[in-house]
Parts: sequence; structure tokens; C-alpha cells
Amino acid sequence: MVYRFIWKYWKLFRIYFSSAKQKTSGLKKIEKNAKMQSVFDEFCERMGVNPFHGGRNPDAADFRCYSLLRRVYHTFTVKTLFEQRKDKQLEVWFKRMNALCQPRQMF
Repeated sequence: MVYRFIWKYWKLFRIYFSSAKQKTSGLKKIEKNAKMQSVFDEFCERMGVNPFHGGRNPDAADFRCYSLLRRVYHTFTVKTLFEQRKDKQLEVWFKRMNALCQPRQMF
């Protein structure tokens, strides 16, 4: 069951961020943004009051989604998506995953 959600979230995240390079009209951007926010809502709903999607410990869906968001986190798009959310659960989850994974930047 977890793998079905991994594919669902990761596929939508990947499509959203990989197609961001294409020129789109204002209406399409709004529609894409709304769809991505609904995916974030579902992800947060599945987390519930738990710190991770997998419960007390992260599961494969946590790591897969985190890896994609981390890869494009420096972009304006991700920061805007986080800022538009009313609840900060996704941002808190991202910071928690960041602390757990301790990513390093290579130059």
C-alpha cells in the first residue's frame, strides 16, 4: 500500500517540477498550483498527527518525496508552494526530514 502512494506522490511531484520549465499561461499555472496543493493536502492528511508519512519513523514515501523536494527546494516555485499553505505541516515535515538526512551541498 505504501508503494502505491509513493508512486502517486512522487509521480505528481516529478511531473509538476519537471514541466515547470515549459512556458504556460497564467490559468494553467493556477491549475497546476491548485493540483499540487491538493496533492500536498492529501500527503499531510495521510500523515495525520504523526511526524512522518510512515508514522513515528519515515517510510519509503517520505524519503522519495523528500528527495524530489530537496532537489528543487532552492527554486522559487517550491518556496512559493510552501508559503501558500495555510498549515505549516508540510514545511515542518520537510525540516524534520532535512534534520534526519543531513544533506550536504557539493560545489
